[in-house]
Amino acid sequence: MIRSNNALSRSMNEKGFSLIECIFSLLILSTILAFFPLLIKAYERIDHAYSTEKDFELNLFLMELRKELRTSNGWVVTGNSLYLNRGQEVVVYEKYNQSIRRRVDGKGHEVVLQKVKQINFNSNKNEIILHVQFVNNHSREAHLFFSLRENEE
Repeated sequence: MIRSNNALSRSMNEKGFSLIECIFSLLILSTILAFFPLLIKAYERIDHAYSTEKDFELNLFLMELRKELRTSNGWVVTGNSLYLNRGQEVVVYEKYNQSIRRRVDGKGHEVVLQKVKQINFNSNKNEIILHVQFVNNHSREAHLFFSLRENEE
């Protein structure tokens, strides 16, 4: 009889996974899985907000172009080229293969924007409108406003 008591006490002391614990585990798992799509959507929004890398090169180009336009005496727009007069120098921004390059007095080859499919410069009084289409078919447009002493068109 002592033996059967030991067997009964051993079976009572063994720990198992009860139905209540299983339901509780499934409840926690379903709660986590319910919030998972929301977490992915929040991550995409944050990633989109902080991913300026796509436009980083374009923004750098526009900042340099604005700076150069401020120091120039005038500009001439011809299709996909922009000519800036800076005293004795003529600075040209033009499309070259799949990039935009900067040249000074017809010399040099400074790539300022890459992966460009097409670029158009347009001019209205004291405004230059820049339309860029990239190789991946994304398009960007920028309006640059300036008050120059003399404007050549």
